[in-house]
Amino acid sequence: MADQLVLRFPSAPVDADTESILQLVAGDPLHEDDRAAVVRAILAAAAADGGRVDPNAVRKLIPDNVYPRVIGATYLTLAKKGLLVVDGWTVSEDRAGRNTGKPCRLYRLNTSAARAA
Repeated sequence: MADQLVLRFPSAPVDADTESILQLVAGDPLHEDDRAAVVRAILAAAAADGGRVDPNAVRKLIPDNVYPRVIGATYLTLAKKGLLVVDGWTVSEDRAGRNTGKPCRLYRLNTSAARAA
């Protein structure tokens, strides 16, 4: 049952204020290049791993000048659109964000949703 819940709800619910901030960051024209860099990194990681998206692999492909909050906002947007689907868990290697050792979601690129978008 827990697995079904994780698959049905790819990200934990967020409060209205957090949702508003994430949508602003995700849609902010100032960060358009950052979003594009994150999407390119996600697609490259998926292509290299049979459609699986490991945030540890993606992080290595994102340029250092990308605004960090755009990364999470981009993942959230892609998951809400069904383009990324939760596919398990891994352990974060994110030292810069101080998340090393914490669980983080693995995703799978949903190519059928990508074709429909």
